[in-house]
Amino acid sequence: MNEPILTTISVVAAAALVAIFVITVVRSAGERGLQRFAQMHGLDRTSGADDSSDAEQRGIDATVRRAILSRARWTAAIGALGVVAIALICLLVPDLFAAPYWTLPLIAVLYLSIVVASATSSTLSAVRERHAAGPRIARLDSPTLTDYVAPIELIAMRLTAGLALAASVALIVLLVALPDVANRTAGLWSAASAAITLAALLAVVEIVARLIVSNPRRASTEHALQWDDAQRSATIRGLINLPTVLAMLVGLLVASQLSALLEPAGVIVAMVAFLVFPGIVLTLAIIAASKSPELYYLKRLWPEQAARVAASFRSQSVEEHAHS
Repeated sequence: MNEPILTTISVVAAAALVAIFVITVVRSAGERGLQRFAQMHGLDRTSGADDSSDAEQRGIDATVRRAILSRARWTAAIGALGVVAIALICLLVPDLFAAPYWTLPLIAVLYLSIVVASATSSTLSAVRERHAAGPRIARLDSPTLTDYVAPIELIAMRLTAGLALAASVALIVLLVALPDVANRTAGLWSAASAAITLAALLAVVEIVARLIVSNPRRASTEHALQWDDAQRSATIRGLINLPTVLAMLVGLLVASQLSALLEPAGVIVAMVAFLVFPGIVLTLAIIAASKSPELYYLKRLWPEQAARVAASFRSQSVEEHAHS
C-alpha cells in the first residue's frame, strides 16, 4: 500500500475517532446521560417533591451540562489540531510508513490531543469554580484526594508512568552510549520528548486534581453537595486515567525503538514490553473495577447514602434472581 493511501487512511481514521469521541461526550449531556451518571454514582435526580427541590435539580443538571459541553468543545478544537498534526507527520516525516510500528506515534499524537483537551477543560473549570460566588453549605471534615479516588487508581497512574519514564531514560542512555546507531538523533529527540510530555502531564494531573479537591463547595443543601462531590470524583478519575494510558503508549513506543537497537534480542524486549505495559494497566483496571470505583467517593464521604445504594442493589439482584 503506497504512502498517499496510508496517509489518507490515517487522517480519515483520526478524524472519525475524534468525531465519535465528541459525539459520545455531547450525548452524555442529555437526559439519559444525566440519568446514567446519577445511577453510576448513587445519586438521586431530585432532592424532594416540592418546586424548590425541582428547581435545585434543574440548576444542578445545568451545571453538569455546561461542564460536559465545555469538554466537548475543547476536545473538538484540540482534536482537530491533532488530526492536522497527524497529516503533517504523514506528509513530512521521511520513511514513516517503513517503520515497523509506524502507527504508534500517530496514535500517541491523537491521544495526546484528547489529553490536552481534557486537562485544559478540567483546569479551566476548576479555576472558574474556585472564584465563583454563591451559597455554600458548611462541612465538618475537609476531603482529601483519596476521598474522591481509590488509592489503587492513583497507584496505577504513578506506577505505569514511572515504568514508562524509566524505560525512556534507559533508551536515552543507550543511545548516548552508542554513537554509531542509525537515526540516533531522531531516537534521542523522540525518547526525550515522550519522557518530558509524560512527566509534564503527570505533574499537571497531580496539581489539577488537588486544585479540584481544595475548591470551595458551591452547594446550599446536602443533595447539591452530593452531586458536587460526584462531579469532582468523576473529573479527577477521568484525569488520572490520562497519564496511565499515555504511559502505556510511551512504553510501547520506547519498546519499538529498543527492538530496532538490540536486534536480534530486541524482539524479545519488544514482546515483553508489549505484554508488560498493557498487562499492568489491564490488571490494575480490573482490580479497580471490581471495587466499584464510581461509588468509592460515596463510601468515603456519604456512608449512609452508600449503604442505601448497596441495599437497593441487593434487593434489585434478589428480585431479578426471583424472576429468572
